[in-house]
Amino acid sequence: GTLSNHNNNDQASIQNRKDSTTNQQTKRHYRFLFYAHEPSGRRVWTNMNSLLAAAQVQTKYRQIDFQTVYDFGNLNIQQQARLFNEADAIIMVHGAQMANSIFTVEGTMFVELGCRVFEFLGSKNYLNLIGGKYTMVQLCWRGETSEKDFCLDCTQEKDFTYSNFTMAQKTFDKILDDIVIAIDS
Repeated sequence: GTLSNHNNNDQASIQNRKDSTTNQQTKRHYRFLFYAHEPSGRRVWTNMNSLLAAAQVQTKYRQIDFQTVYDFGNLNIQQQARLFNEADAIIMVHGAQMANSIFTVEGTMFVELGCRVFEFLGSKNYLNLIGGKYTMVQLCWRGETSEKDFCLDCTQEKDFTYSNFTMAQKTFDKILDDIVIAIDS
């Protein structure tokens, strides 16, 4: 392929996707990309698949195309770039796969998950460069649970950096709802 220069009028963005759908008089579909970090055995979102299955049958989420990746190591760079570029929202565990954020379009929503997250992706300077929007969901502190608070239930007591975790359906649904609202606004 050849490289081409893009001016701001041609730049891909979530807004361009919204405008295209509006012109077609059809309901906009969203593409959400999910990754549980399973191959590593650490920092695994252990109930991601059950949360996705429960969300997929809810009427309010029928406009969402839920895409999951099991192992980024099995994908070449072009496949990884395409997944990130075509996603309206990226909801995944903190990890090296987030380097693919350089392939996203302006306005992409990022939700980074982990019991302990080191906030490179959430840096304001970086987000300004890629035009992304970011939120982080981390471990529940004493007295909190993911059933009633916006947090993760972590499995390890001491080293949260590599702890596996679960999330309540209520928290997951709030993440999805917040993303749809943010994209539509």
